[in-house]
Amino acid sequence: MLKLVVALVLSVVNLLCYGLDGFYLGGGVALNQTSLDNIYKTYYAPDGSGDAVGSYLGNQNKSSVGTYFNGGYQFNDYFATEVNFLWSNNQIYQPSPQDTGNKTFLGSQNLLAVNALFLYPFTDWFDLKVRGGIAFERATLTDYVGSPMTDGFTSVLGVGAAFYIFKHISLDLDYINYGLLFPLNLHYHENGNTVVGGSPPANAATVENNDLVLSVNYHF
Repeated sequence: MLKLVVALVLSVVNLLCYGLDGFYLGGGVALNQTSLDNIYKTYYAPDGSGDAVGSYLGNQNKSSVGTYFNGGYQFNDYFATEVNFLWSNNQIYQPSPQDTGNKTFLGSQNLLAVNALFLYPFTDWFDLKVRGGIAFERATLTDYVGSPMTDGFTSVLGVGAAFYIFKHISLDLDYINYGLLFPLNLHYHENGNTVVGGSPPANAATVENNDLVLSVNYHF
């Protein structure tokens, strides 16, 4: 009888031990802030000449609510690897006063990241997380002359916490920075047009994203 009671107790303890090794999948929303420094916007001259006119927009910070998906594998209580995708959603940017033909233009960022996660299990149901990795980013500004997209790699750093509300389900809160160590540089291409008022440099703007992510994860 005593052995049966002990076995039942151990079974219950095992069921309540929420931290699981193995694969997990999740998704959520991201409160995103995008910082673009030294934006140099180019647009077609309003006189119909076909020339590309340049205007310096300076630094702009824009906020949006993005979409976040992730999947990973937890090797043990202290280490995991993860792939995540973030779409920032559209942000509205202001043009320069010289650009009379366009009052605003849109921008967005798509980021596909590979991360190493270091975990610290405070309890069976609460983990702290530190992450580092690299992301492939596509940054878009929809209204300037030439290619509207820039592809490249940027750094990933972050901290967070996981709360296991059920054995297989965790509620995660993460702060993730894209670009602190090496931001993405926007590339501008004029398609052979003469830029009136000065030419932008090859790398005219840098892009950095800061995201507060709330997600739900299922641990298999």
